[in-house]
Amino acid sequence: MDFFRVLPRWAADHLELAAPVLLTPQALGKFSLEEIGFRKRIQNSYSALSLQLRVGVLFGLLGFNLFLLIRYFKCLKKSSFEEKKRVYQWWFYQPTFLLYALLRPLMVLVYTSFYSHPKLAKELGFEEDQNKNPDFFTNNQPPRNNEQPSEIHADFCVLGSGAGGAVVARELALLGHQVVILEEGPFVSIEQFQNLPTIERNRLLYRDGGMFSTMGLPPILLPTGRCVGGTTVINSGTCFRTPADVLSQWQDDYGLKNLTQEKLNPYFERVEAMLQVKPVAPEVFSENDKILQKGAARLGYEGFPLQRNVGACEGKGVCIFGCPTGAKLSMERSYLPSALSNGAKIYSLCKVNRLVVEGSRVIRIEAHWLNPATRKKESSVIIYPKNVIVSCGTLNTPLLLKKSRMARFSKALGRNLTIHPTCKMVGMFDEVVDGFRGVPQGSAITALEKEGVMFESVFFPPWLLAASLYQPPEVLREILFSYRHCAIFGFLVHDQGHGRVVKGWDGNPLVFYSLSKKEVALFQKGLAILGAIFFKAGAKKIYCATRCVHELTSPKQLDVFSKRKWKASDFESAAFHPLGTCRMGQDARNSVVDENLKIHDLDNAYIADGSVFPTSLGVNPQITIMSFATRLADHLHSISFSD
Repeated sequence: MDFFRVLPRWAADHLELAAPVLLTPQALGKFSLEEIGFRKRIQNSYSALSLQLRVGVLFGLLGFNLFLLIRYFKCLKKSSFEEKKRVYQWWFYQPTFLLYALLRPLMVLVYTSFYSHPKLAKELGFEEDQNKNPDFFTNNQPPRNNEQPSEIHADFCVLGSGAGGAVVARELALLGHQVVILEEGPFVSIEQFQNLPTIERNRLLYRDGGMFSTMGLPPILLPTGRCVGGTTVINSGTCFRTPADVLSQWQDDYGLKNLTQEKLNPYFERVEAMLQVKPVAPEVFSENDKILQKGAARLGYEGFPLQRNVGACEGKGVCIFGCPTGAKLSMERSYLPSALSNGAKIYSLCKVNRLVVEGSRVIRIEAHWLNPATRKKESSVIIYPKNVIVSCGTLNTPLLLKKSRMARFSKALGRNLTIHPTCKMVGMFDEVVDGFRGVPQGSAITALEKEGVMFESVFFPPWLLAASLYQPPEVLREILFSYRHCAIFGFLVHDQGHGRVVKGWDGNPLVFYSLSKKEVALFQKGLAILGAIFFKAGAKKIYCATRCVHELTSPKQLDVFSKRKWKASDFESAAFHPLGTCRMGQDARNSVVDENLKIHDLDNAYIADGSVFPTSLGVNPQITIMSFATRLADHLHSISFSD
C-alpha cells in the first residue's frame, strides 16, 4: 500500500488545475498557488491522509475528468476555467451520495493545503502565539529511552501510553511493580512542535494526520492521537465524570453491579487531583464562549464553564494540536513522568504484532521497532510479561485481539462501536470575535441534555474550518475572509452502539458507522437550537455543516430543520470519542472483559481504554477511562499481593 502513500505526478498536475475552481480567483488574488508552494503542500497533505481518503482523492480527480469529458469532450488540462466551474457547480449540488463521496476528499485536500499556509492564515487573522516559556515543559517531560533491546522481561507490560495505559502503568509502578510501556507513536517534545504551524503539528501528533474517516452515511472524521501520551495530547482537556444514569444502565442492563457512583467516586477524585481539574478561568474564557452563553441565556438555557485538566492555562487556543506551554496535563505531562520516576520504562516507536497465548495465559508479545523517519519496520523485540494490559484504543485494541486469536468466542469483539457523533454551526457577527484567543472549548449548555445531546463550544484554525464545511466556493471564501468575525458552536450525541471495526486493506482499522434515525432527529433538533442561539446572540448569518442547507439569514428560516425530510447523508460530522468495541459484561459470549477488565478467556490479560465501556457516555470520556484504569491497577496489585 506504500504506492498510494505518494501523490502521483498526474494527480498533482490535476489538483493544481482544479484548485482555482475550489478556491475562487478572489482567494487566489491574495496568494497564488506558486507563492504558497501549493504543489509541495498537497504532496505533504496527501501522504498524511488515511488510505480511504488517498484513494478517494484519486477517484475524485478521475471523476472530475470524466464529467468534463461527458459535457465538453475535454479533460481538466484542456478545459477553461468557466467550463471547470460549471461542472464543479453541477457536481457540488448533486443529491447523489456517491457523487458527494467522490468530491469530498478533493475539497479536504485542497482546503487544508491552501488555507494552512502561515502567511495566508495570518492574513485571515489567525495568529499562533509562540511559547514564551520553553523550559516549562522541558523540565517536566518523560526522559527519552533510546534503547532498542531484543528481549524485555516485566511484571506488567502495558500496550499504549494514553489515558488508560499511562494511568495503569503509573499506579502499578507506584505500588512497586516492574512495568514496561510500549508505544507505537513517537515521543514528541514541546521543542519539536511549539513553533510549528498547526497543520504540521496535526501530521506529527495524529494518526493519519488527523484525517481518518469512517465508512458509512455520512463519512465521519474520527481523529485519534499517535504519540507518547496518546489522544490526551491532542484533546481539548474537557473533564466529566461518568454520568449517574450511564452507570445505572450498566448495572441494570449488563450486570455490572459494582460500578456504582459510591464505589467509583474515590477513583474520580484521585484522577482529578492528579490532573488539577478545575473550571475554565475567566481570564481565558473566549469571546466565542461569551457569545454562546449570551445567546443561550436569552433563550432560557443554562450554561456553565467546563472543567479541564490544566495548570496555569494561558489560553493559546490550540489545545487540539498539543499545548504549546505545557499547561494541559496530558499523560506525557502528568502520569508518565511519575511512572518513569518510580521505575517504569517506556519504549516509543515500538509496534506490537501479536500476543502469543498458551492455554489461558499470554506468554510473550512479539513486536518490532519502527524507524523514526520512515516508520518502517526495523529489528524485532520479544517481551515476556507476567501480565499484559492492552491500551491500544477503541479502534486498535480489537484488531490486536483478533490477530492474536483472543476473545475468539465473543460476539462483541470489534462491534458495538459508539463515537459521540458531532455537528456544528458557524455564525457571522458584525463585531470581531477572534474565537481562537482563549480556551477553544470552554463552556457548555444544557439544552436537550435529557435527550442525550451535549452542546459545547469549539473553535478551529482556518484550514480545519474550511475542510470541515461543505460550502460553495464563494460562500466558503466569504466565511474564511471574515474569520475574525466568526463564532463556532457544536454538539455531540449520546449514540447507540451500532458501529463496527474490522481490519482494513492496509492492516489498519476500517470503521463502519452510520447515523441512526434517532441520531438524525437529534441532529435536526441540535442544529435548530444552535441557530436560535446564534441569532439571539446577534449573528447576521449562520452557516450549517450540512450538504443541503448552507446559509441562513433569519430565525424564520430555522424551520428548515423541522419541516424538511432529513437523512443521515445530509450532515457533515466529526467524532472524537470512539468507545465500546471490547465491552464489559458478565456473559463471555456478548462481552470481551469482566467488570475488573480481565479478558474473559485469559488469566493474565486485561484491557484499559475506552473500548471496554458497554455504552457511550454522552460526555467527554477521558476521566472515565483514567478512573477505570486506576481501579484496574488497584485490583491487579491486590491479586498480585494475594498470590
